[in-house]
Amino acid sequence: MSRHINKPFKLIIVVILWPTLSLALPEGTIHLGPQQGVDRKTIIRVHIEAAGEQIEFCTSDDGYQEPQFGDLSIDLNPGEPHQTVSDTRRRREIIVYEPEPTPCSFQRDCSMMGKQCVDRATGEEFNPALENGAQGVCASVFAVSGPNATADIGLGYCDWTTENITPHRLVADSDGIWEFDFVGEPETLIPDPNGIQANTRYFQFNVLDGNGEAVDGGRVHSPSWLLNLHAQSATASGTFYIPRPNGEDYTLWMLDYSAWSGGLYLLQANSMGVENHKDQSWCLYFDPNEERCVERLDAARAELVSTEFDLYLNPPTHLDFETPDPTIAELTFNDQVGTNSISPNGDGVQDDLVMSLSSTTSGIIRLFLDLNQDGAFDPADELVLRRDLEPGETRFRWNGHRLSENDPLPDGTYRFLVTVGAAELHTPLTGIEQNLEGIGFRQYRPDVDPVPAAAYWNDTSVRTDDHLIDGNDRLQNLPGDELAEAEASIRRWRQPEFPERNIPIVFDTWTQSAWLTLSEASCDRCPNPIGEIRIGGEDEPPDSDRDGLTDDEEDINGNGQLDPGETSPNDPDTDDDGLTDAQERAGGTDPRAADSDSDGLADGQEDTNGNGIQDDGETDPNNPDTDGDGILDGQDAFPLNPSRPDADPPGSSDAGTTDTMTGPSGRYQGDMGTAGKTRLLEFDTLGCDCSTSSDWQKSHSVLLTMLFSFHFLRRRRNQRR
Repeated sequence: MSRHINKPFKLIIVVILWPTLSLALPEGTIHLGPQQGVDRKTIIRVHIEAAGEQIEFCTSDDGYQEPQFGDLSIDLNPGEPHQTVSDTRRRREIIVYEPEPTPCSFQRDCSMMGKQCVDRATGEEFNPALENGAQGVCASVFAVSGPNATADIGLGYCDWTTENITPHRLVADSDGIWEFDFVGEPETLIPDPNGIQANTRYFQFNVLDGNGEAVDGGRVHSPSWLLNLHAQSATASGTFYIPRPNGEDYTLWMLDYSAWSGGLYLLQANSMGVENHKDQSWCLYFDPNEERCVERLDAARAELVSTEFDLYLNPPTHLDFETPDPTIAELTFNDQVGTNSISPNGDGVQDDLVMSLSSTTSGIIRLFLDLNQDGAFDPADELVLRRDLEPGETRFRWNGHRLSENDPLPDGTYRFLVTVGAAELHTPLTGIEQNLEGIGFRQYRPDVDPVPAAAYWNDTSVRTDDHLIDGNDRLQNLPGDELAEAEASIRRWRQPEFPERNIPIVFDTWTQSAWLTLSEASCDRCPNPIGEIRIGGEDEPPDSDRDGLTDDEEDINGNGQLDPGETSPNDPDTDDDGLTDAQERAGGTDPRAADSDSDGLADGQEDTNGNGIQDDGETDPNNPDTDGDGILDGQDAFPLNPSRPDADPPGSSDAGTTDTMTGPSGRYQGDMGTAGKTRLLEFDTLGCDCSTSSDWQKSHSVLLTMLFSFHFLRRRRNQRR
């Protein structure tokens, strides 16, 4: 297939008309810029949404140095052959791995499929004699035939100046992630005496649907981009799109960078930054010495940086970007006996504290303790716990140490602060020597403008004030800092002592959609909210049922039986009335009687919040007639209103209808019952206890007669006047 693409014009489209038109354009170096190549160790991924979609691809890896792009030099001697190119990769410059490649031990295992048996780690043909029982995988291989090729001229080749591209085309037989391994070519503008820096100057992908039409949305991505700026003076600018899982959906972050520079550099994204030095920048090799990194290179001592989230060249519209409103609640701290204290002495009893909370967002949860008792929380020195957080209810176990397992905290009672960085994303950058114009974050939202987000960092271990770029540069910008609350922060740096010395540093920068905090919690045996955690002291007596009473307080004689005057140490509510045994002891009710005042209501129905106090809307579990109207709370439809007595049991047909009263005697005369009938409730002057149906009918008749007579006599008296 021949396709005509004018590269300079395409650049103008991307810059000016994004995002409406760029999503259907080819993806690749056009988004990275001509000044940087993709290192050969980078595995590029292409997402295929459905079987039958087609992938068009090409690279500039034909073994010859690239022509200039305008005034920009990409290679030292354009058109000349490269001196060192892997012979084992000739005519197989591109290797493609399907989502679930078939394992193989010999070439014959793959030949029937038109593929080769490949060592996935190196890209070389698999040699079973060298692999000690390991296996390769079947992969498709493609040649890149540039202008100097003797056959298939132009097939699979493209660069910045090619106008007619004939890409390879592959029809995907399954959905998922397809991986591409480009051979790369030696760097020529930067001295590389060992010839180990090989990169692809130009690459391009086009994903087509089953009808051959270009699909919308970003499909090209990588878990780690290892890039190479071709010249020391070159800079790079652009945007990466990083989907951060958030429950069942994603939060999509945009990392904008402008005019950063460095020879070979690595960009990754995760939730932690540098694995052993979270939330801070660190030396790539060895630890800092007096806020500076040492000039020693040792691959065995390199810091670990995980690859957790992929970085896309365009917004991956096949994902769902619905960021929920981040909230956290229901924070609790409990040791083994349900208190907010631990004694980490290694005896296996109350050595750990379990923190639990509910959340609507993914992110990072942190626990701070006011260790120096100054009333503030230092993000750098008083962080004691840091964990990944997922939506729902989550539990974390903490052993009373700092982040290091071998750093126990001193005994004491400390105020705490729990924070959550919602949808938190870290982008550790290794090898960027100068970032003078800055990087920043935006949160991508479909159909609306991206929302700027604050950038955070902590460079105090690798830079000093002497290394700041200018007065607007800072060594650290952390969540909770006053200056960090600005709408957005631009992150900049210059590598210390550059360009005299080039000491690689991992500069970590992160962002979050919200900064949530909690400073109050509860525990099973805490009657009121707590704001402190106690470390050290004696182990507390056990409370097996977590009701707030120790086992010794419940089984007083220790015989393991429920005797009179005792409550059960294995049942938090011995009488099943809705109040715990401890709540009953505190409130004065009987923990062995479900209805302490025998008014027909369980204690938990009266003291509904269990605080031992008669609050608004509650009846008194120690008083059978709370409003003193002569009717038990369990029979009174208005148990808190003595002026509205009603002895109908709650739930009866006329419960809640006020019993009317007459005369100074205060005797109940009657209330309007069902179907408009008048019912006598208490009328002892007539000698009726009204407890039977016959008495009910008699009293009903008498009352009607009296009312009629009273009305008749009054009418006759008025007529005589």
